[in-house]
Formats: sequence, structure tokens, C-alpha cells
Amino acid sequence: MLLPDDRPGPPTGASWRRATASSPRLLIAITACAAVLTGSAIWLAAGGNDAPSSANPPDRRPGHAQPAPGDGASRTRHGVAVGYAHSRAGAVAAAVNYEMARTRPDYFTDEQVRRGVLGAMMSREALPAQLASDNTNADAVMARLGLQPGGLGPGGARFLARSAPLGTRVTSYSGQIATVEVWMAEIIGVLGENSTLPPTASWATYSITLTWQDDDWKVASLTATPGPVPVSGSQGPSSSMEWTKRLEGFDAPPPVS
Repeated sequence: MLLPDDRPGPPTGASWRRATASSPRLLIAITACAAVLTGSAIWLAAGGNDAPSSANPPDRRPGHAQPAPGDGASRTRHGVAVGYAHSRAGAVAAAVNYEMARTRPDYFTDEQVRRGVLGAMMSREALPAQLASDNTNADAVMARLGLQPGGLGPGGARFLARSAPLGTRVTSYSGQIATVEVWMAEIIGVLGENSTLPPTASWATYSITLTWQDDDWKVASLTATPGPVPVSGSQGPSSSMEWTKRLEGFDAPPPVS
């Protein structure tokens, strides 16, 4: 998650992508992209569409991890999908679902939700620093966007926060420690005619190091870098009214299995 910069006026998508080496900033919200991102991103899962060969089983090919039955989450804790297989594909599913859990709207607006989410996904050693960092960043997000504790913006405007994975890459795997890169699209903003931040899209690549702890994959560290960012194309942005009407009834995508 990444914080907006301090420049006056609505930040651009790129300005939300900056992150520190020890903890990627809170990637501010995203919801409106349900219609746009749902079709293009939900099956991020691992390794793209490459067909496995008999010489290179899915769980062995460098940089690839095709999900298989039993690799994904087996239960939830504090609304976070947990309980992954002790495998390369299990580490990929955990990395994706954990980062998506940090983009839900109430993660920014409710300290108890943040505590529960991070308690479910972080290693014991990494939890205190990540919680302190995310609490600080969430407070800054709420202040910058004028959000109330319940998550509403000025005048009761709706706060949007959603992300979708577009691709994954395993950069290292030993059985005890895995590092997974996740390319994600993110949309954040506050609906309303006078919003200082209308729904804004951005892209980032997260590098997530996981450790096998307490019979599950847990995050030991995470960093983020901007992009890659596609050309915007010919479509113009939707109005606040259109966002509200078109997104009615859209739920966030389910966890990657």
C-alpha cells in the first residue's frame, strides 16, 4: 500500500506508488475498478497461462508456480485467507491474498481491523514494526482524504479501495523461505463531485518474502516499486455518479485459491 505524495491537488496514479525499503506504504484504496479489473485480473494466480510440461512439473519450474488442489487457503482468520500448502504455489497464493487483504477499505479506517489482518499474515518477528508503520500511514491517509472513522468522506462520500493481481513471479524458494513478486493494479479514491481524490488507478510490483512459521506461510518483509504502467488508452474517466451507479452490487474478488 502506498501513500499519496504531499503535493497539492489530486495526485496522479504514479504518485501513489512510492514505498520504503522496509514496508511498502499503504496502497490507498480501490473499488471502482471492480468493473474494469475483475475481468482482467482475478486469475492472477501463479505463472500465467504457461502449460506445464512433463519435464518441468508446475511446482519446480523457475519463476513459475501453478496452483493445484490444496495449495490455496484452507481457512480464514480475521477475514484473511490463511492455511496454505507448504509448497511454491502455496507461497504464491499467500503472497497475493495477504497483499490484497491490506487494500480493503476498513484496513485504512479501523485500527482493530489492521491489527487483526496483520496478526493473521505477518511473522511474529515482523509484526510489531509493520503494525506501527501501517497505523501511521493509515492515519495519514484518513487525514489527507478527510475520512471519518466509519470510512465516509466529506459529506458522506464513499471511500473506495480495491486491488487486483495481474501476475506473479517466484524469485526464490527454499521450502523455509520464499520470495514472490506480485504485480498489482490498484484503484483508490473518494466518490463525490468535490472529491480531492476521485478514483485513481495505479500499478505496482510488490516483493514479498515469506517464511514457513506455525505450519503456514507468514510475511517476513515486503517492499514495493512502481509499475509497470500501461498506456491509458482512449477511454476517459467516469463521472462520480457513474462510478456510484455502475459499481452497485460489485463485491471484491474472492481470495486466490
